Amino acid sequence: MFVIVIYLSKCGCHVLCREIGNALLNVMNAVVNMPVIDYCWIFSVPLYHLLSNTVKPFSSASGHSSASHRKPEWWGIADFEKLVEKFKRNQGANM
Repeated sequence: MFVIVIYLSKCGCHVLCREIGNALLNVMNAVVNMPVIDYCWIFSVPLYHLLSNTVKPFSSASGHSSASHRKPEWWGIADFEKLVEKFKRNQGANM
């Protein structure tokens, strides 16, 4: 699957990648909103990163200061930060 995504992003199919990324984000959101905690959505985060073109494979990390580590962009969750926070709240409530 990752090979297909990398090929699509290199061949200029950015619109298709963005649409698939948005669909994946909707699936991630649906899983987090389920009444039962399911961690499976976390496995789709690397695929989402490739589809959304937020990160590039083998690129060096930016923002090495300790203040950068507090920003959602550094963690790669800026597009779905609210989803992560909701997941944390639900996880804590069900422990």
